[in-house]
Amino acid sequence: MLDLDERYGEGWCVTLARRPLTETLAIMGVEPGRQGAVDALDGEGDEAEPPARLTGRALPGAWSLVVETSGMTGWVGTRNEVLVALSAGGGAACSLTAGLGQDEVLYAEDGRMLIWFEPVTASLAGEGADRFRGPLERAGFRPDPDGRLDAALEPLPGSQLLVIAVEIVTGLRLTAEAFDGPWRGGVSAL
Repeated sequence: MLDLDERYGEGWCVTLARRPLTETLAIMGVEPGRQGAVDALDGEGDEAEPPARLTGRALPGAWSLVVETSGMTGWVGTRNEVLVALSAGGGAACSLTAGLGQDEVLYAEDGRMLIWFEPVTASLAGEGADRFRGPLERAGFRPDPDGRLDAALEPLPGSQLLVIAVEIVTGLRLTAEAFDGPWRGGVSAL
């Protein structure tokens, strides 16, 4: 199973949007004229301070995937206004982040933030919580009285729990191949 911590280290953000890559990067602060071919990010990168460098690629099914590995001032992909804009007009957008002891999934649809989900504790909030609670619980994100997840999920690292949760929420299966190039991106103005 895909383990994004192995690929990117302890701090990263992956944003998924159901829209073309050029538009996704533009909404995330990389204007089309500043977008170009870039190398894949790996780990902390060499940018210790802003601005953030975003790398993205198109996925099947009209989805775009964008990776950030330097979140010194926060992740562009976790900003509510970014996810709302990415999902506007009937779209969907999701970010999964790991770092600083908190792994989380944020999901927006049709210009509205729907959920915040922390897989390790199965904490779920937002106006769409009722819609996603059942599917997440059926997948094992249902803590027992001691706070442990289902036996099949309990031994998994947080980054793998994020990947499972994103598939349940978006229907998009993330595999290692999704993180193979080619990549486009640039420096975000956000």
